[in-house]
Amino acid sequence: MVAVKSDKEYCFVVKPIANNPEIKLFTSKAGQKSLTTGVAVNQDWGDGTMFLSSNDRTWTPYADEDVKFKVYAAIFKNDKGLAIDQYQGGVRLVNEDYEFVKTDANGINGIFRGGEEVFIKAANTSTNLTFTSGNNKVIAGTGVDFSTIGVSAGNKIVLQNGNTEFDVVEIDSANSSTITLRGAPDITESSATSGSLMFTPVGTFDKLDANTNTLLINDSTSTNSTFLFEAGDTLIGCTSSANVVIGSLENTTISYVEPRFYNSVPDRTSITSKISGIPAGSNTNTLTTKVRLKTNDRNFLSTPIMVKSKSNEIDGTTINKSIQVDHTLTSEFKYMAPFVDLQSQSLLVYENIINNDTTNEYLANKGLADAKYISRTVTLGDGLDAEDLKVFVNAYKPQGTDVKVYAKVLNQADETDFGKGTWSELQKVKNKNKVSSSQNRKDVIEYSYEFKDAPSATVQTGSIAFTNGSPTITGTGTLFDSEFEAGDLVKIDNPPFDANTNYQISMVQSVTSNTSMTLADNVLIGTELQGRQISKVVSSEKNQVFRDPQNDTQFIATYYNTNNEKFEGYKYVAIKIVMTSDSKAKTPYCKDFRALAVSL
Repeated sequence: MVAVKSDKEYCFVVKPIANNPEIKLFTSKAGQKSLTTGVAVNQDWGDGTMFLSSNDRTWTPYADEDVKFKVYAAIFKNDKGLAIDQYQGGVRLVNEDYEFVKTDANGINGIFRGGEEVFIKAANTSTNLTFTSGNNKVIAGTGVDFSTIGVSAGNKIVLQNGNTEFDVVEIDSANSSTITLRGAPDITESSATSGSLMFTPVGTFDKLDANTNTLLINDSTSTNSTFLFEAGDTLIGCTSSANVVIGSLENTTISYVEPRFYNSVPDRTSITSKISGIPAGSNTNTLTTKVRLKTNDRNFLSTPIMVKSKSNEIDGTTINKSIQVDHTLTSEFKYMAPFVDLQSQSLLVYENIINNDTTNEYLANKGLADAKYISRTVTLGDGLDAEDLKVFVNAYKPQGTDVKVYAKVLNQADETDFGKGTWSELQKVKNKNKVSSSQNRKDVIEYSYEFKDAPSATVQTGSIAFTNGSPTITGTGTLFDSEFEAGDLVKIDNPPFDANTNYQISMVQSVTSNTSMTLADNVLIGTELQGRQISKVVSSEKNQVFRDPQNDTQFIATYYNTNNEKFEGYKYVAIKIVMTSDSKAKTPYCKDFRALAVSL
């Protein structure tokens, strides 16, 4: 079929193959009689003109003669109950036959080659046969009947010779004694006792995702629940002989897509494209509601979908494709139609690698967040040590997402390893409750962050008394022996003032009994004889920076290192930005950030 435009003139040229003189054309010449009716032709057939040439260069017009030809037109049918001037049809596309093969704990033996055929190792379906490289026949040996092994035209089989070489070939036809192939094998086995074949699932190796140890296999021939890729199977490469035991068949989450649809849409016609898929992480085969696609643009899905491994799409003998794209073609004129180029239909698919877990992000190289950025370490100039920090982040942050900022600092006198130091989570100050529009990804908001006013702490048992200027703490109803030990940080609030800005932090030097302990610092917030609460700084924030209100330079950035040494201010600093989301369908992003080391 050839698509033509309206209001354009077209021609066709008839050139006999190899100048065959037996080719005949029928023409209609004014004044001559019709061969079918015997009636004289007295007018031209239409508006066109016939030309003849003897050399393919010079063409002579024949105004009174026309060539006989037939034109077949594709008529757009009105079969959707639409208005009389509306014609509609459709095309449905589904995902190709992929397998996402994750290796087991032992990994890959050897190196798979891109484009090589791979197969699942299985027991031989048939032995005692011969085949020759370059010859498309597989010959049965004595006692072998190919008609009983369950293969037919279009099936792919694996041939193996006595040298343990393999080749995947496709069957064109088969009878009891001979299998005829589409193409020919690359290997040879002339001894019937050494040749064998396997009828087993095969595919083509595309690439390896080294980060997840997942192989992408194209053109899977998985067919039903007994003929597919499964965990525990051994996958072998025909060319490389690389092999791997399948750990699992994975599904790939899709957060957003970029269509690559090559279509032709003449005036007064249209193509509407919609996508649906199985929800990511779902055990159902029910597709999501169709969502309209914008072509040549990124389409962010409100519900993430997934493309399954073909073997995971199989339910018994049914294959439930996990992604569908429907093109609806509409025209106002039955002889005019848009068309879809089926050779150029693809989707670029993306998965947002993000989670909602910031566990252990305060520890060096141990955080569980998937999406993070870490800056280089900045060394402040001589004499320019800082006592505070301000960070400004321009970010898109829709509901259900967050952008957390951490800082790692080191005082010039601190001899611990900066790389192993603790990350301090900063508190959000400016626009801390403001979120971006989920409908406008350009809705970027400026957020500001700074060191926490106070570390998190939990109230302990009983009440305490103390005297200003003394390091001794006396308890009533307290359990110092079980709740504290040397090296813990205690927090004593100074009511009625704000517990985040008027308190004292000190380290436990020793615990004498359940009702007596000694701090590393003298109490600086007055005398308490009536009883006051005592809190212990949570372990995750023991080495994080806080803004100390009791320092001579009030609210200076202060921290304890892992050697229980106390430092104020810093010379070295690095920033970490962690992004989280409760769904892979929506993610924050950071447009830019600025960090200011501040002197008080």
